[in-house]
Amino acid sequence: MKIKELNEDLIYKSVQLWIDKIRNKKRRYAAFYKVSRVLTFFGSASITIIVGWKKPEELEMSSANLILLISAFIAFTAAIEGLFDLKDKAKSYDVFLFELRRLRDRMSYDYSKDQKLYEQNKDQYFSKYEGILNAQKMIIENSYESEE
Repeated sequence: MKIKELNEDLIYKSVQLWIDKIRNKKRRYAAFYKVSRVLTFFGSASITIIVGWKKPEELEMSSANLILLISAFIAFTAAIEGLFDLKDKAKSYDVFLFELRRLRDRMSYDYSKDQKLYEQNKDQYFSKYEGILNAQKMIIENSYESEE
């Protein structure tokens, strides 16, 4: 729920900017995850097909090189996905987006209900906003610590 009049409010504007930024990051990680899965599948399937056409003794040098390139590509895409853990990153951004949207909707509802109520609750909105950002920071820091 968006209210255009609130676009001038700094807290609301900041919340909306974070929502847009995190939504884009989440989409990017989810897309990278899907692409890496598809590329790994097609790469492994193509190696099976190429090796199955001829016996390994009959392979020409160019075919052997092609198999090596495809194998390297599969290893690379699997390593990228494993290294960056794209699926889990996309999920953690979903949680962050949910909290920010809840705050934005609460602010919009209070504003549409009573503008004075909205002005009275600005400190609470800011405290909630800081809490959401700190929680996300803790999630990121803890995920890096678990990798070490």
